[in-house]
Amino acid sequence: KTARTDESFAQRSLIRALMDKGNHKDALAMLRQLRLGDPSDPDTLADLGWAEWRTKGLAGKNPEESEEYLRLALTFNPTHRRAMEYFASIAMDMGQVEEAKIRLNRSLEADSGANWARQAIRDLDNPEVDTGKGGRFWRKGRGA
Repeated sequence: KTARTDESFAQRSLIRALMDKGNHKDALAMLRQLRLGDPSDPDTLADLGWAEWRTKGLAGKNPEESEEYLRLALTFNPTHRRAMEYFASIAMDMGQVEEAKIRLNRSLEADSGANWARQAIRDLDNPEVDTGKGGRFWRKGRGA
């Protein structure tokens, strides 16, 4: 391992911690810097897309820039789990039910164990039902 690798790992860990705590603004600034070193890293691009959405796109219901980052991540890794999850979540946040289902089904095709996607499809099919099993997760802290 090189010092640069250790530094990159530490930076990525800090970014994930910030995002997990909902501090997408600070994570976004760090992700932009991280991307300068590796502009085609799908992890960075996926997180950039989600941080961009949570800080700017969601409030204005403007997903273009966020989705562009996610499309790039999926270009470099077509089955990138977080990019697929974020891409589906944006459609759900926007109330685009059919598009969200398409994106969720793509996630399931890539990873049949993506139970979150299966649950989200059930939630979209039954919006008035609260399953008590983590259902309607996308309405709790994920936007809409």
